[in-house]
Amino acid sequence: MRCALTGENANGRLPASAPYAGADVAHFGNIRGTNEFEDHEVMIILGREQPSGRDAEKRAMAIWYDTKQAIRRIEPGPGGQVQYPYRARHYTLRDGTRRQVQVRVHPDWRVQAVIEQTREAEMVQAIDRLRLIHSPRKKTVVILCNIPLDMPVDELVTWRELAGDGRLEEALALCEKNQWEALPLSPERLSELFPELWSTEKAVERWLANNPLNPLVSIIRFHAGES
Repeated sequence: MRCALTGENANGRLPASAPYAGADVAHFGNIRGTNEFEDHEVMIILGREQPSGRDAEKRAMAIWYDTKQAIRRIEPGPGGQVQYPYRARHYTLRDGTRRQVQVRVHPDWRVQAVIEQTREAEMVQAIDRLRLIHSPRKKTVVILCNIPLDMPVDELVTWRELAGDGRLEEALALCEKNQWEALPLSPERLSELFPELWSTEKAVERWLANNPLNPLVSIIRFHAGES
């Protein structure tokens, strides 16, 4: 994916990062110890590196090769797929409260330790590249993943809240195409101008109730999608 964005050769040795659309794109497994991002103001962690169930089990078997208690293996599902079951984990918010979330976890603690060394630890490594502890200024970290890490969280949002419904972007695009100077937000006008998006005033009212508009976020989302 990185090489598809940056145009790099996926078969060659890659540096820590490469530029794309004003950002420096890096990937898990290639960032440990680098100071290349210490002057960056914002970092976005996209996804996580999670080994397959069988790979994680094999690594655990290699580490605990002399164990008297056999490594527990996940039974394949109906389609032959090996998938981690869900277990409850918690986020710790900045105010000290905790929020629960369901996360993929291996039932054998030894295999889970192998997974977390690759998954959680690599995410923390990426965040550490900003050198946050001794930074004289505040920086922003956005984690686009639901894996809880051992660090406080300022705000939790759903993907729907972050990415939006999609119809707002379509309406804004039509505004630009028609060279309209503003997007009216009254239910009557929206249903009249964009019947293919909202067929009735009631549909607009329901949409606005479920998608409260943050003008700054909405504008950024629209123009970021354009660029």
